[in-house]
Amino acid sequence: MIDPRAIVDPGAEIAADVEIGPFAVIGAAVKIGAGSWIGPHAVVKGPTVLGRNTRVFQFASIGDAPQDKKYAGEPTRLLVGDRNVFREFCSINRGTVSGRGETTIADDCTLLVRHTLAEQPGGGCRITHQAVIPRRALDLLGMDFSKTFNQELRDSLQALTTIAERITP
Repeated sequence: MIDPRAIVDPGAEIAADVEIGPFAVIGAAVKIGAGSWIGPHAVVKGPTVLGRNTRVFQFASIGDAPQDKKYAGEPTRLLVGDRNVFREFCSINRGTVSGRGETTIADDCTLLVRHTLAEQPGGGCRITHQAVIPRRALDLLGMDFSKTFNQELRDSLQALTTIAERITP
């Protein structure tokens, strides 16, 4: 069922039993598999494929443009397998052409609150089966995470960045 207050582009391919909540936005070139649920105020842009039984919670942003200053509108995509969960405030971006051109998430993964998942230029972001990434654990930029990876850090980590000590006068 699609809530009448949701905005769904006519170019989106949505399985008949998908539920889309109020004020959700589904863009063109989005394909959503059977049994999936898109919560209220979630945004899914394409080109993006969400597999079967995927759950996207409120205020998540899925499939938007890469967060790369060099991105100039080239075709890139996001591929998500089956039975994945994206909790509140996740930001999952498409790949970059300087990498593989896609961000890939396999089956049975859970990204908890406040994640950014994006392909870093020159690398690729792939999360394989059964990964569970707890809330605010890390920003995933150009990372590969293997089967049953469970990150237990409490503080944010940022891959491929340098953290400089702030000098105050």
